[in-house]
Amino acid sequence: MSPIGRVFVIINLILSVAFVAFAGNLLQNGESYRKDFLAEQAAHEKTKKEKDQVIAKLQADLQSKKSDYTVAHGQVLNLQNQIKMLQQELKDAKDTNAQNVASLKDIKANLDVLKTDVDKAREENKNLREKEAAAQKAREDAENARLALEEQVASLKNEIAKLNDKIATHEATIAKLENDKENLNAQVAMAVAQGFVPGRPQKDLDALVMAVNKVLDTTLVTLSVGKDDGVAKGYTFDIYRGGSYKARAQVIDVDNKSCVARVVNARLKVAKGDRAKTNL
Repeated sequence: MSPIGRVFVIINLILSVAFVAFAGNLLQNGESYRKDFLAEQAAHEKTKKEKDQVIAKLQADLQSKKSDYTVAHGQVLNLQNQIKMLQQELKDAKDTNAQNVASLKDIKANLDVLKTDVDKAREENKNLREKEAAAQKAREDAENARLALEEQVASLKNEIAKLNDKIATHEATIAKLENDKENLNAQVAMAVAQGFVPGRPQKDLDALVMAVNKVLDTTLVTLSVGKDDGVAKGYTFDIYRGGSYKARAQVIDVDNKSCVARVVNARLKVAKGDRAKTNL
């Protein structure tokens, strides 16, 4: 082989070695980039999963509150319908009782007439012995009619007594349902008073108690957050100082930079300088 040919062979070998080294370095860098990408993707998926879990829990809590409110409201409506039905039954029972009383009066009047007829029949029996058989039959018929009417009167009295018992039972049931309705309304009012506002999630806010005012039996606090911070009427703040929980307050008025809240559940006395936080 000529010297020039040997030079070309050596150059080809050098270029081959350089290409292999370059390709190996490129593959190594690509594998490193792939590992970094997979690690970053796994961390992102983990963060996303944790965030989805927190969102799902908050949505479940909100749905539970909405469900409790819907159930309580449905029970109140159901009780109102039952009260209306029982009131209608009571009215019908009273109307039936009034009709029975009127029927009883008519029966008593008929009984008096029949008694008069019996007396007349007896008198005719004394004067008209020849009509004794007919008078006797008339007397027996009248007597039987009187007994039948007396039995009917006794039956109506029993029915009236039963209707009176039924009226008393309905009145007691209505009173119980009214009491149940008041209890459910009180539970709903208590839930609202404790800060539950359906369909209004609260932002996470941290505020300072700027002032405390006493109006009759109501304690009002001025907080250092307002509309600009996302505060809305109905928001609830838990008031504390250090590690001591003091009270809960519900927002009743909002300005741009501050808001006023009414203390609805106090454990300790609230003072200026305390901290207030939503979703504590």
